[in-house]
Amino acid sequence: MNSQWVEDGTYLTVNNISLGYNFLFQKKSVLNQLRVYGSVQNALVLTGYTGMNPEINVGGMDPTKGVGIDENGYPVPRVFAIGINATFK
Repeated sequence: MNSQWVEDGTYLTVNNISLGYNFLFQKKSVLNQLRVYGSVQNALVLTGYTGMNPEINVGGMDPTKGVGIDENGYPVPRVFAIGINATFK
């Protein structure tokens, strides 16, 4: 082993952003409350790392299985979600 393939793996990540709004209705409405929301998982990753995922840990806790060696694992997906919650009278 040599340091030719060693690179800085520092990173900053924003894992979850969620934004929602509650609408309250008058007594004459069939709806009591309506909530509209959206969220993003794995929203932002800032890194200079050239691999697919800076959170590498191949081998888990077993030191004989190459902890910290990037073997081109899958990147963490970015997931967008929107939704509506309604409360009826």
